[in-house]
Amino acid sequence: MILFFNSTRNNKGLTLPEIIISMVTLSILAGGFLSIFSFSAKANSQSYDISKATYVAQKQMEELYYLSISKNFMDSLNQLTATSGFSHTEDPPGSGKHFLSKTDDRGFEIDVSIDKTVHENKSDKVLIKVTKQGLLGPNEAEIETILVWSLDD
Repeated sequence: MILFFNSTRNNKGLTLPEIIISMVTLSILAGGFLSIFSFSAKANSQSYDISKATYVAQKQMEELYYLSISKNFMDSLNQLTATSGFSHTEDPPGSGKHFLSKTDDRGFEIDVSIDKTVHENKSDKVLIKVTKQGLLGPNEAEIETILVWSLDD
């Protein structure tokens, strides 16, 4: 059996094998802690991006709500495309299913889906999806509601 601390000798200091073993042990422990810190930093970054995406989706939903109580549907679409930078498609044309999309200045892709065919009482299903590519893959937020354009006939 190898004794790491020989009490019969009166030498001061450590032997080379003792130093190597302690360095290897310290390296293994430090590697474990570094991987935990690295994962924690990535998770925090992803959580922050999801929070920002949720804020962007909520802000967009509030804009749509304001438009729904102050303008008719077609004027709302025109304002979104003219001043907010959205591109608009209706797929298929005349179907009542409208899609708007844009990328904002922070790199978030905002997709708005308005389905006018779901409810009979002039209420429309609105889905907003916000995505951004993050460190661990795409981060996204979704908000869905029912809006009624109060100035529509």
